[in-house]
Amino acid sequence: MIGIMAEVLPLNPSPEDMARHVNRLAEDSKNVVITHHARDRMGERRITSRHLMTCLRKGRVIEGPYKAVNGDWRCTMVRAVSGMDITAAIAVNFEDDLIVVTVF
Repeated sequence: MIGIMAEVLPLNPSPEDMARHVNRLAEDSKNVVITHHARDRMGERRITSRHLMTCLRKGRVIEGPYKAVNGDWRCTMVRAVSGMDITAAIAVNFEDDLIVVTVF
C-alpha cells in the first residue's frame, strides 16, 4: 500500500502558502466548519454557501496568516464571486478543519 503524504503547512507560512493550504482543504466541504455567527452574517449579507466555498477554494489571503494563542492559524481571504467581493475570516486548527469565523 502506498500512502499519500499530505501537504504540510510551513512553520511560518506566507500568505501564498496559507492560501494554497486553505484552497486545498476546501476542496472537500467536510473540512469546512461554519460557525453560528458566520451563518448569521451570511444570511444578513445574502452570501450563499456556494459564494463562501468559492472564496475558500479560489481566494487569496489579504490579512495574516498569524498563529492564535490556541495554536490555530488565522487569516482573512477574499474572492470576487457573482460581482461581489466575498471576504471570510477563518481559522485552521490542528485537525486541518477550516473554521469560518465570519463573512462579509
